[in-house]
Amino acid sequence: KFFLIFNAMYNIDHISPVALITTGRTGTDFLQSLFDSHTQVLTFNGHLIDYYLFWKDNVKVVSFKKFEPEDLACLFVAHYLKYLKSHYDIAENKDRMGDNFDESISIDLCEFVKTTSSFMKGKEFNSRNFLLAVHVAYATCLREDISSKKVLLYHIHHEQMLPQFLEDFPNAKIICMTRDPRANYYSGIQHRLLVQKNNKNRSIVLSNKKLYLYLRRIFEDAYPLDKYSNDYMVIKLEDLGKKCLLEKLCYWLEIKYETVLEFSTFGGIRWRGDSLSPRANESKGWSPDMINNRWNVFFSPIEKYVFNFILNSRLKHYSYHYDNLSIKGYLLIPFLILIPLRLELDIFMFNISSKRPFRDKLYTCRINIFGYLKRVFLFFKYYFFQIKGDRFKRYFLICDK
Repeated sequence: KFFLIFNAMYNIDHISPVALITTGRTGTDFLQSLFDSHTQVLTFNGHLIDYYLFWKDNVKVVSFKKFEPEDLACLFVAHYLKYLKSHYDIAENKDRMGDNFDESISIDLCEFVKTTSSFMKGKEFNSRNFLLAVHVAYATCLREDISSKKVLLYHIHHEQMLPQFLEDFPNAKIICMTRDPRANYYSGIQHRLLVQKNNKNRSIVLSNKKLYLYLRRIFEDAYPLDKYSNDYMVIKLEDLGKKCLLEKLCYWLEIKYETVLEFSTFGGIRWRGDSLSPRANESKGWSPDMINNRWNVFFSPIEKYVFNFILNSRLKHYSYHYDNLSIKGYLLIPFLILIPLRLELDIFMFNISSKRPFRDKLYTCRINIFGYLKRVFLFFKYYFFQIKGDRFKRYFLICDK
């Protein structure tokens, strides 16, 4: 087995890296799950958002006189245990996988540590090589053929973490997931608010400042990627059920299309969606229920009108439902933007009614007011974009079948 690992080193060292990032609740986990069992894709169980923070905090052990490669691998196991023993991963519902919700991923930790350290032998201990090593170890423990891997699919999740990854992999491609911004906003905030209401730990408070930051990420979409020279592709969550789109994605990644792309798995086990999803995925792969979150029922008529106006160019570009603009809208929108959103009011009222010390409530109240003002400025920014006639334009993978 170890001979096969060494034999595959050259192939892994020259693997094509691909970073996967999100713009909110846009299905990055689901897309990664489709590639989980692809014979030519090397990936992990879920995202490793803070890998480079982990590396920065733990790389100092390499300089110790009695350093052993297994030591760093053990630190990785301790930090990411829930990814290797998924019965600890309640947030992603990976403790309840499989057809009967009774399976989970269970990686042999000793084998994982040994395989990671074996891959690192003779190599420089840097963030790039170690990231490849843990991916190889994970795939090896699942009995995957390492020699067939052509693409490293790294779910980095946040665009802000890209610079470190691109320093290690300068020629990496980037996949950016998007979604109808109205459904994205509703899914991300409403579900987090429900979690907050059911969470006895009040140390983590959802505020209107976080709502503003979430909206800003949604509105920016893939534009932050323009500061990088890397080739990137935008993919709509709503299109992931189309075989022809996945075929085009495979062509862009320079790998073959495989039928495993029709199934959502992690570690080869059926995945039914995370804990923020309102219901478990009854389909073994794509399901229309994944995008039908009834945002249009929750939104007030004013909210629908405002979102349609300030994001009109984007809705047209991505072929989402939109209404044509009227002269009346240009006059009304500046006043309508000032009206608090329903979720802003829900968050504000929840924080006020919660059983927390008065000083904490007062502080949260200030944060909520600040977040509301930031959101108003954000909406005015995109209102002026619309007035100026700035057209939203991102190249995205499209399939008409």
